[in-house]
Amino acid sequence: MINAALLAFLTSLLTTWAMRACAPRLNAIAERDPYVVTHLAPTPLLGGIGVFAGLSSGLASQFSPEAAAFLVVLLPLSFLGFAKDSYAKNLGPLPQIVVEILAGAAIVAWIFGPAFALTWIGAACTIFIAGFVNATNFLDVSDGLAGSVSAFVCLSLAIAAHLNALPLLSLHAIVLACAIAGFLVWNRPKASIFMGDTGSFMIGGAVAVMVLQAWRDGVPILVLLLICAVPLGELALTTVMRLATGRSPFRGDSSHLSLRLLSQGASQWSILALYMGATATTCLLGFAVLYSWHL
Repeated sequence: MINAALLAFLTSLLTTWAMRACAPRLNAIAERDPYVVTHLAPTPLLGGIGVFAGLSSGLASQFSPEAAAFLVVLLPLSFLGFAKDSYAKNLGPLPQIVVEILAGAAIVAWIFGPAFALTWIGAACTIFIAGFVNATNFLDVSDGLAGSVSAFVCLSLAIAAHLNALPLLSLHAIVLACAIAGFLVWNRPKASIFMGDTGSFMIGGAVAVMVLQAWRDGVPILVLLLICAVPLGELALTTVMRLATGRSPFRGDSSHLSLRLLSQGASQWSILALYMGATATTCLLGFAVLYSWHL
């Protein structure tokens, strides 16, 4: 496991560094964003490719059919994100949602079986996947934020999986956390590259897959919801704020909590500390529930 984690970190570190030079050639550049007060200059996207490369290399070193399938089911979401980052930047919300729902339904069918995917619980799992993809995307508005929160969530999932005797799931979660860590070397404030939708869609999908696998294999759902509380809370809060002001929940704006804090003078490091503290708190609550569950 240590070798796989180290390989994931180094591959992500080097691939993300290379993507900083490749992104402009692929038109994968985030232009100045009026909604983000710290985003004042064009910045390369496609850091998510580095994360995916790290995840792939780490899992390849510990190859299993389950690991290969895990990577394959993430490809539709990764390609959707890459398209939005490069040649289809003006893709509307409807095609994006359709792809997310179809990808989510395929993932649910893979995890639980085709018959389960057609039930109302299966439909709820599909919506959860699509929602968590967007939850991770909603976090990706401040340097290091989405990556740091996602990496902490992955480590917490790895611990929960280990305590429930799920070694393969624990391995996947640790390798993804280390791949994200390699990307964060370049994404910490002030970021020289963003993960882009390529990264947020893939990471969100990967975490959602692991959450559903953990639930299938006996980890209490309350534990998993507490571990994922910060991304889900970001999604809920931003959606409510947009609806309350008569705006579409599918259109980007400055209603994210982190952006509001930035506009009021908070630094990106202080916002990162706030979100990480909140994530640590909810994850510890999850472990407390898990401990009581095993008593």
